[in-house]
Amino acid sequence: VRDVAKAHRLAIEKPAAAGNRFALQTTATPVLRYARIVHSEFKKFGYNFSTMKSPYFLLWLAAFFDKELNDILPEIGKVLPEVNCAKAKTILGMEFIPEKQSIVEHAHGCLQLGIAGYTQTKQYKQALQNREIPCSPSGIQYELQKKYGYLHSTPSSFNSHVNTTVSRKWNLRYMAILLALLYLLWRK
Repeated sequence: VRDVAKAHRLAIEKPAAAGNRFALQTTATPVLRYARIVHSEFKKFGYNFSTMKSPYFLLWLAAFFDKELNDILPEIGKVLPEVNCAKAKTILGMEFIPEKQSIVEHAHGCLQLGIAGYTQTKQYKQALQNREIPCSPSGIQYELQKKYGYLHSTPSSFNSHVNTTVSRKWNLRYMAILLALLYLLWRK
């Protein structure tokens, strides 16, 4: 979002940008890489994200019970398209926020804003109190909006990324269901 806002400002300031369209995404991030980045940063705060690649047949079975998983099932295994943002870099002079920094700051923002589905662990709260974690830009925005009586929160795309990575606990549950079904089929 910050890159998009910056690009809008630059497009207004640069006459060469008139009449052009710009791609403002440097890379498409696969869910597994997203999960690994979040896991590596937040493990020290007591969070445990699954970083395993679930077998497709297990996801297929799980999709019968989970509507969100059923929606993304057709996208699993597809190669993400490459985005060429050279035009934005040359004409606008854009310097994009690095992928890892953007993902980590997004996760901190979700935790600090208390977005539904995100709870702060004791370790995270302690680190915030000790100022080991900087207040995220969205956290600062939240405080200002709260002070002036206006708060608008929207569902987070981070939430959908985290929800689509099936945790180890659910992997075991779905594996147990699969084994039970196979056993029943074998008995007949």
